[in-house]
Amino acid sequence: MGADPRLRVLWIADQQELVEQAARTFVDLATTLPVTFERKLRRIHSMASASTTLVDADNDIVVVTRASVTGGKAAAAARKRLGRFLTGRPCVIVIDEAHHAVAPSYEALLDHVFTVADPVVVGLTATPWPARDGSTAMRCAVSSGSVSSPLRSSARR
Repeated sequence: MGADPRLRVLWIADQQELVEQAARTFVDLATTLPVTFERKLRRIHSMASASTTLVDADNDIVVVTRASVTGGKAAAAARKRLGRFLTGRPCVIVIDEAHHAVAPSYEALLDHVFTVADPVVVGLTATPWPARDGSTAMRCAVSSGSVSSPLRSSARR
């Protein structure tokens, strides 16, 4: 973000507490940067900013619950807002607890993301290979060239 002030971050988490934790970390880390570094951070979930604020042009970092970004009954409007956020500026999307990315709602979200933009997507998880069927590891391998076979092999042993 220091090298490209246009860069945006969209941090998606399943729970409000994870949104709040990520937002606090961004704020804490910002205190270590030069005083000239200034970015607008917005938290979006049921107890913070409304999901309609995603499209504010001056948002630089948005930390949001998956439910807020996918829209539930208002899914069509949510997709439009997400498309507006993702276009016009480069974006990094971080999926917290990425082992949930095999859920149908995440599949639909990611499919939409890649139809409207070409962001960098990063998944964070402490559970990359669930015991049941390994579908999380398969999704990561398909979605990203950064997951290497040696890493998968050594982590499974």
